[in-house]
Amino acid sequence: MAVVGHGLRLLTLHKYGGYYFDLDIIFVRPVTFYRNFVAAEDATRLNNDVIHADVKNPFSEMAIQDFVANFRPEIWGHNGPALILRALQKWCNVTDVQSMDYVKCRGFNVLPTSSFHPIPFNKMITLFVQPLANESSQLADGESDWSSRLEQIK
Repeated sequence: MAVVGHGLRLLTLHKYGGYYFDLDIIFVRPVTFYRNFVAAEDATRLNNDVIHADVKNPFSEMAIQDFVANFRPEIWGHNGPALILRALQKWCNVTDVQSMDYVKCRGFNVLPTSSFHPIPFNKMITLFVQPLANESSQLADGESDWSSRLEQIK
């Protein structure tokens, strides 16, 4: 079961500490100065695709307890991103992502969407759409239009 991987991720981070990143995360600068964090996917959702926890961090322990108590493999995201949101709402004693700050979350950070999720999930596919043959490009040979595509979809 793929959903068990969410639990193993939390257990590994709790026992050994460290960083976890899904394979589709692209770094443009070092991230090792961030500690004990997850990243917001948008204004209302968190994700577990980017996470750091120090060894035996109390938040990761709470998240593991939630995983065990509320395990629902039939609901997509329930044991991953939704679990992180539930656990942080409890840990920070708030109901919404916007209110989750370093002080309320007792040293656990919720990084802004711009940190790791600048492109909305439902728009990412447009990065891989091949332009039609009759669409002319003003780019020189070897130049990339990646940044212009990013601007178009934001």
